[in-house]
Amino acid sequence: MKKNISDLAHESLPELQARLSTSAEGLKHEEAQRRLAQYGYNEIAEKKVNLLLKFLSYFWGPIPWMIEVAAALSAIVGDWNDFAIILSLLLVNTLVSFWEEYQAGNTIAALKAQLAIRARVKRDGEWTVVPSRELAPGDVIRLRLGDIVPADARLLEGDPVQVDQSALTGESLPVTHETADAVYSGSIIKQGEIDALVYGTGQDIYFGRTAHLVKEAHTVSHFQRAVLKIGDYLIVIALALVIIILTVALFRGDPILTTLQFALILTVAAIPVAMPTVLSVTMAVGARLLAKKKAIVSRLASIEEIAGMDELCSDKTGTLTQNKLTLGAPFTTEVAISDEVILSAALASRAEDQDPIDLAVLSGLREDRQRDTYLILHFQPFDPVHKRTEATVKESDGNVFKVTKGAPQVILELATNKSQVQPLVEKAVGDFAEHGFRSLGVARTDEKGQWQLLGIIPLYDPLREDSRSTIETARKMGVDVKMVTGDGVNDAPALKKADVGIAVSGATDAARSAADIVLLTPGLSVIIDAIKESRKIFQRMTSYVIYRIAETTRVLLFMTLSILVFNFYPVTAVMIVLLALLNDGAILSIAFDHVRYSQKPEVWDMPVVLGVATVLGIMGVFSSFGMFYLDENVFHFSREMIQTLMYLKLSVAGILTIFLTRTKRSFWFFRPAPVLVGAVLGIQLMATLIAVYGLFMAPIGWGWALFVWGYALVWFLVNDRVKMVAYRIFNARHPGLLVKKAAIQKAYE
Repeated sequence: MKKNISDLAHESLPELQARLSTSAEGLKHEEAQRRLAQYGYNEIAEKKVNLLLKFLSYFWGPIPWMIEVAAALSAIVGDWNDFAIILSLLLVNTLVSFWEEYQAGNTIAALKAQLAIRARVKRDGEWTVVPSRELAPGDVIRLRLGDIVPADARLLEGDPVQVDQSALTGESLPVTHETADAVYSGSIIKQGEIDALVYGTGQDIYFGRTAHLVKEAHTVSHFQRAVLKIGDYLIVIALALVIIILTVALFRGDPILTTLQFALILTVAAIPVAMPTVLSVTMAVGARLLAKKKAIVSRLASIEEIAGMDELCSDKTGTLTQNKLTLGAPFTTEVAISDEVILSAALASRAEDQDPIDLAVLSGLREDRQRDTYLILHFQPFDPVHKRTEATVKESDGNVFKVTKGAPQVILELATNKSQVQPLVEKAVGDFAEHGFRSLGVARTDEKGQWQLLGIIPLYDPLREDSRSTIETARKMGVDVKMVTGDGVNDAPALKKADVGIAVSGATDAARSAADIVLLTPGLSVIIDAIKESRKIFQRMTSYVIYRIAETTRVLLFMTLSILVFNFYPVTAVMIVLLALLNDGAILSIAFDHVRYSQKPEVWDMPVVLGVATVLGIMGVFSSFGMFYLDENVFHFSREMIQTLMYLKLSVAGILTIFLTRTKRSFWFFRPAPVLVGAVLGIQLMATLIAVYGLFMAPIGWGWALFVWGYALVWFLVNDRVKMVAYRIFNARHPGLLVKKAAIQKAYE
């Protein structure tokens, strides 16, 4: 009978090994595969999303409700054409939104799969590295400093280790665990290294529920919150104007059902229906581009956060340097010669750990057999507290002594000959530092068991070829680069605390888990790419937000004033739905638009955004009333004909606004992406055909359709000039009128 998982944590090791049919040598490969099939993968099963229910969820919520109520009102009044069109457009919009967000979700899932934790496991008596999800009960794993414990396990023979369980138990300090103690999946090794026997995997882990809750946690970025607040702002304005329309309509005695239907549809037109989808698609596209450059995004919102980065704190080893340490000529004290210093340092190193410092020291031995004549009785790996390694060594003649290597100041404090050598050691360390060398103190115990400092080993790690240009580029882009140093595992809290935590290539499991972005290649150059890409995304989103505010302002004010002043509905409810859903479908292509990134960190400049958007919106109102005047007073068209002309004008002029908002300069300053142009032209061709041939509206023919296009293009050119003036006025970073006034006042102070 299978025991409870908590019982296995306290069962004696021999009994547990017998129960799991394993030993300290681990499992055979075939047996591991059999158990994997029996127990399942070592992972918390994520909640599977039912695609049908996910699709149906797009019909549930405030925005779909309003569209559905409008359709119901159309059915009540017997307007079956409107009923069919509204439901059809709702279905089309749902399909587009569902597909785009589904694709975005697949992108992130694929990226996260590349960040899977790997574990060192003994199979067939040999150590190998496998994805942690392939661990099975009975496996023997190796846990080292900075590792995330990949499964519930019991510690085997070895020195005590310090384990950080804060994410699981809430304990703020690391806990000491010894042989036979249980360590739980998700905890982090903070000090030491040891073998362990896996007894719980997948769902059968002690903190399974906690791990499941952690996997479901998510955050919202500053930029997302700002954009969503704008959405709320637009909704409030729309509701206020709709209430005014309803009040006036009731006062005039207009048909209540028709008025209510129109009010609902007008509200839908004002709400940024596509905003969440545009956000998701834009960021997913950015994540895919970064992945091609070997930067994996684990938190999608972090792409936006990088746009505002003004300070980059970077590690040195392997990031600014090549992480290819070379050994220099050591400084020696009177008690040792050069070869003895290197030999002692080599004895305090472990080749199997593949540590760059250890490998550099070992490479300094003249003959490999020098080290082979000694027996390592005990090895204490490096940890961030003691900042040194230590080995107990037995010579061939039976003599036992200890050796240690580590931070010079730490080794110096151990030495009994500190007073004699301290001035010389400090001078040597200073000299090495001036030449770009990293210093490593080496000591050995004498016959009395007292530590004697033997010397200082210089290690040189050459700079990466791209480090200088990368730092210069970052500074030109307004990012101040600072070099800091942790020890790998202690990077995790800093990465978690940072606005954007970036784990470099070769980072520990703990650091990778805490980071928002994980680099798969050495160096910082990919971070510059990430900054550029994030600033491009910021530009795209800013363009969309200005476009959305301008369009909402234009449609709401024009409709409200038309109803209140002229007692005329310039477009029908179906036309408004067409405007809202078709143009929102085209605007998704902005995620692929060509933009130019800013040379300064991006900030959410609300006065500029709202100011420019409002100016463009008001200009749109003027142009719409201009068209209305021509249609009614010059051409003397029927009201049905005017409605079709106004629909086409609002559609064409509205979507052209995106070409104004995508740049602060003239619209031709740089070319838009072909996909954006194609989407806009495709949608507007559809809108034109609807107006020309009168699908669910009065037909206007090709002649008047071309007239509307010409009218919209003329106003587009006018608005482009107005936009540039608006930027000069509202943008405090340019010498606009307000800035000039402030500068003049300051000059006289």
